[in-house]
Amino acid sequence: MHLSVLFFNHYRTTVHYIGITGSKSAKIMASQCVYIIAVFLLCQKAFVDSAVEEGSGEAEYSISGMMLRRHIYKKITGAPLGNVCLQECYRDVRCQSFNYVISKETCELNNRTKEARPEDFVPNSDRYYFKRDKDRGKLMC
Repeated sequence: MHLSVLFFNHYRTTVHYIGITGSKSAKIMASQCVYIIAVFLLCQKAFVDSAVEEGSGEAEYSISGMMLRRHIYKKITGAPLGNVCLQECYRDVRCQSFNYVISKETCELNNRTKEARPEDFVPNSDRYYFKRDKDRGKLMC
């Protein structure tokens, strides 16, 4: 089976082509995989857009492949999307930023930001970093 799909990556403005050849069942499986990838990309874009809209200051985007180490004070497991982490961060006055662990669907809430501790902002391909973009230092209900 050969799988290919045409999709546009909104963030990097690249175009990828993937064509589907093979048996009917292989084509159905490939189409389902493509659908799942498309839904994931749309959810990721919606998460970033909603986070920016909710912010009251400068816009802040997630930074893929980076994390803030040595400032994690709380881990939350079972978070299939990063928006769970953002909501938990908004609820906790200590939370200044978070790392999302993609492979473990886990949030790591940080009590510092990359600006406050640049020496602890390090590469990690399984995470993305996000700074709390509104009401830092205030309790949200």
